[in-house]
Amino acid sequence: MNGRYEVVPEEAETARLIYRLFMQGQTPCAIEKYLTDRDTAEEECSGGRMQGGAITAAACSRQS
Repeated sequence: MNGRYEVVPEEAETARLIYRLFMQGQTPCAIEKYLTDRDTAEEECSGGRMQGGAITAAACSRQS
């Protein structure tokens, strides 16, 4: 990597989606739920298992 940042296309697309949803007025908790639901559906189609909860706890704990 030589001290330079490297763009990972799949992760960059997710980052753009997060910013887009936030700018549309979605809360961090709603964005996390959207991403979790999307990723869970993709995992179910591929037969994989997801581990989660940390993002939900971090995002939703800030909501009052």
